[in-house]
Amino acid sequence: DPDARPSSPDTMDDEFDGSTLASKWTLYRPDSNSPFNAPVCDSTQSLIRLGARGDYTSAGNDPTWSGIAQTAPSGDWAFRCKVHCPTPLQIGGSGFEIPEMLAGLLLTLSDGSIIGFAAQGGFSAGYESAIRAERWTTPTNFGSEIRRASFNMPLPAPLYLEVRKQGSKLTFRFSLDNLSWSFGYQWRYDLGSTSVNAVGLGARYNASNSRANLAEPPVAYFDWFRRVA
Repeated sequence: DPDARPSSPDTMDDEFDGSTLASKWTLYRPDSNSPFNAPVCDSTQSLIRLGARGDYTSAGNDPTWSGIAQTAPSGDWAFRCKVHCPTPLQIGGSGFEIPEMLAGLLLTLSDGSIIGFAAQGGFSAGYESAIRAERWTTPTNFGSEIRRASFNMPLPAPLYLEVRKQGSKLTFRFSLDNLSWSFGYQWRYDLGSTSVNAVGLGARYNASNSRANLAEPPVAYFDWFRRVA
């Protein structure tokens, strides 16, 4: 069973099988004016729902990350998550409108920047889905895309994502089954003198160039979060 629970879980692990969020988590940039941005635990299905931050009816409005995080351990480590990243559902509209939903692992860094390693659900087959790593220089200012693997097809769901830290190097990789891992898409990134303050789960949403008119706020689902090294 690729989702079998570890026999000796780490204290940072979470299977999200409770009715409330465990106290070890800290909310990252919650938006009190948008209830869907708050994490919701579903004990009947053992998962957590994270809504993407931003106004889901307006293009490019505050398309920043929100989520939950824990203090990162010292030394070397690796974390995985199982995520379902849906394609945002659009109604009406015309022209060049590309809403996108990203959801996955979230790192906050000592210099105030953040890194997201995520599955990206595109609007349609005309807009690629992807696995994507990106760094924001501040929580509200996009810096650069680290790497992207694009697919001209709907995003497979669920996906398993992993981030591994060894010294100052981060390695990102993904899997469709939590058994075979994407060594062909294994990306490395050097943090330099920057350290990782916190690690967790996050999501973000934005649309391009035009009003998105989404039928509902975009929400990602996470089955679990585990330390694997």
